[in-house]
Amino acid sequence: MTLTTDRLTLREIVASDWEEIYRMQNDPEYREFNPWEDQSEEKIKLLVKRFLDWQQESPQKNYQFLIENDDGHFIGSTGVHSVHLKHRDGEFGIRLCPACWGKGFASEAAQKILNFGFNELNLHRIAVETIADNLPAIDLCNRLGMKYEGRFREHKWRNGQWYDSLRFALIDHEWQVILNRLQ
Repeated sequence: MTLTTDRLTLREIVASDWEEIYRMQNDPEYREFNPWEDQSEEKIKLLVKRFLDWQQESPQKNYQFLIENDDGHFIGSTGVHSVHLKHRDGEFGIRLCPACWGKGFASEAAQKILNFGFNELNLHRIAVETIADNLPAIDLCNRLGMKYEGRFREHKWRNGQWYDSLRFALIDHEWQVILNRLQ
């Protein structure tokens, strides 16, 4: 499955993509906003295997896409996860290489994946969670029209410290209003 925008291609992940994901997740600037534990080659290969396994689910409940720019270069990944068919909800996530920050790629990819979630997967609600210190992610959620739902204090333990998490969500009818404004 492939999704496209004016400048981006969102495509299903293949096994060899582990190298690009590894480089991104170990970039010091990236890690400043995404303070994961050490991301070894082995851990990233297992992560990519999980993405490949998701592609075989039936019904599929997790979708992860590699993001490439119009030159075909890797710039990040995005997806809709934990899709609950009965409740028609899911989780959204996006990660971009630091060299691509501030160029509108996150908004463009996020709009495409949200549209996929609402219009192709028929979701009613899509939520996202981010570390409270990640101001660019919070700004993206606000620009997408997502509503702040709350703060989870000391919610994530990473690299020897607790982080607060913030939760945002968007409902399908809210997304339709936003799409109409964008067009």
